[in-house]
Amino acid sequence: MPDTLKNEVALVTAAGPGIGRATSLFLAREGATIVVADVDANGGSSAK
Repeated sequence: MPDTLKNEVALVTAAGPGIGRATSLFLAREGATIVVADVDANGGSSAK
């Protein structure tokens, strides 16, 4: 169900590598708007 989280916003920390990235991608597939944060600017950018 791609719209399960439609109209929801999720803040994901450590979103660049590993579990944070996978979580961001999952939430996006479910329809959420994602805000990512990572101490490494390149890591946060890679979650696009």
